[in-house]
Amino acid sequence: MGTSETSVFAPDYSQDFHCIADRCRHSCCIGWEIDIDDVSLERYRQVPGRLGKKLRRCIYDPETGNDPEAVAHFILSKDERCPFLNEKNLCELILSLGEDAICDICTEHPRFYNTLTTRTEMGFGLCCEEAARMLLTWKTPIRLVETGTMSSEEEITEADFDELEILAIREKIFRILQDRTKDLRTRFDEIRDLVELPEQAVLPDLSFWSETLAELERLDPAWNDEIERLKDTVLDEAVLQAFEAFMCEAGRMTEYENLLWYLLYRHLLEAKDDGDIRAQVIWAVLAVKIIGALGAWRYKENGDFTLEDQIDLVRMFSSEIEYSDENVECLIEAIRDREYIL
Repeated sequence: MGTSETSVFAPDYSQDFHCIADRCRHSCCIGWEIDIDDVSLERYRQVPGRLGKKLRRCIYDPETGNDPEAVAHFILSKDERCPFLNEKNLCELILSLGEDAICDICTEHPRFYNTLTTRTEMGFGLCCEEAARMLLTWKTPIRLVETGTMSSEEEITEADFDELEILAIREKIFRILQDRTKDLRTRFDEIRDLVELPEQAVLPDLSFWSETLAELERLDPAWNDEIERLKDTVLDEAVLQAFEAFMCEAGRMTEYENLLWYLLYRHLLEAKDDGDIRAQVIWAVLAVKIIGALGAWRYKENGDFTLEDQIDLVRMFSSEIEYSDENVECLIEAIRDREYIL
């Protein structure tokens, strides 16, 4: 089987993405396990001098380690920093060897790819604050644009029915979601009706979901505080309406429109059947509602809610939930158990 080329599509808002390096407040070089691909590992084995010695000291190499089945990775410091992240939060490997010296995971992060039968869709995960900023500040309806081609070892085939069906449903949802002649609540209701969900399906029980989130694996202790806030009785309908009015007046409701677009773009194709489509839609709506409720809480507490507040909430939710397949599956199972009533 030969190599084939497929077209790659990406959201238009993401075309100018670049890492902001030392200006990032939540570096992906801190707190994340960083695996090393075979090609990069072989290169690191050959680097001479002081840097080479540090590479071999700060990398777990299955060839010389006590667990040959383990994946090669950088050995993080006690404060979970990559050993090559210097005191200015810049990468020593890039500074010394150039950008092509970093391993695949560092090159690709925070990109994600969804491979379809006839094309590839890519985007930028929201655990990256710069990716979140680009999404949340984009003011025109998001569109997919062709960005190039990608080599694949798999033979290109005709799209199967399930894939075409999900893409068609997603396109219908996107048209409803981006109809700015209607307010966002109305659009959410119309999306609910499109996938035949009960009326309660877009009205989350925040106390229940606070308890559910508290049972999941967590990375950052700050997320515990956010989860607790969902239980707070201060988030009554009057507070939520006041927050919505604030966001409307500031022209910022597109942040929630774009967030739902992203979640459906990235995750809806994981659905296997009609029930799964409903669960994926509800999971995406639930995420937006939770982030919105946390925003309302900050607004109530501070009398303001800045773009930086929103980026912080979105980044944290993505890191804690979206980037954990296990946590996402737990939420979807809870949605199914409640028969799509949130």
